[in-house]
Amino acid sequence: MPAPPPSRASVTVSIAADGSLVYSVSGNGTAGSGKQKVRRGTQVEWISPSGSTGGALGVVFATPSPFASGDTVLVAAQNVSTGFETTISGGSFKYTAVVARPGDSLLHIEDPILEVSDDDHGDHKKSKKKSAKKSAPKKKK
Repeated sequence: MPAPPPSRASVTVSIAADGSLVYSVSGNGTAGSGKQKVRRGTQVEWISPSGSTGGALGVVFATPSPFASGDTVLVAAQNVSTGFETTISGGSFKYTAVVARPGDSLLHIEDPILEVSDDDHGDHKKSKKKSAKKSAPKKKK
């Protein structure tokens, strides 16, 4: 039987009217209700739409890279994907997102966080096992 296709997630980065960046995450590799939360092993891409809300996109991660390739810098033209990168480890990964809109002299820059969970349920923290405590036998009176 063939292996199931890999989980994927797309992070769309748009420019809001006030100049801030807005992130929308979609796909079957998303985990939990976090803005940018995916499961380990998910292939993730970034894209900035065409039109007045998008532009050329740069995504720069601090080291270590959350990806199997080890890449820390991803770039794409407007309305083009950065390409899919596979996440390999769980944790919180801060990165810098930069969008340059055609005809706009401003660079739109923010430092969001990509959350990568260690399990299939979207919790990026390892679960804690509760230890069973045995109570001492009761003394008869």
